[in-house]
Amino acid sequence: GVALLVAGEVGLSGTGRDSQFAFYAADVGAECALYWDLKHHVFVIPTAENGAPDQFTIRCSGASPTVVFAPPNKFIFALLSPQANVTFERLAGGGGRITARGYSGQAGRRVERGLEVTY
Repeated sequence: GVALLVAGEVGLSGTGRDSQFAFYAADVGAECALYWDLKHHVFVIPTAENGAPDQFTIRCSGASPTVVFAPPNKFIFALLSPQANVTFERLAGGGGRITARGYSGQAGRRVERGLEVTY
């Protein structure tokens, strides 16, 4: 009885910790994309006229992920530590939508948390 209860509580605390780490990873990815758009204006949809690259490197959380253009108006990159997948979508009128999914935990007990930022 008591051992089963303790084991359940330990499992719940591990899940809570993994949830917090996954949320943090999503937040890091979203903040990184927001920073690079607002400060450096890197998410330019490539055309023959503007010569913008269809892939480039940015700096996030000590890493240098490659950002890849995904037509017609999205850019995708991944962070490995913390682990997150990020999509930036250029909206009509010049704004953006960032969708970031952070991950934590091991295979079989992986926790995912997501954030979406629209501006």
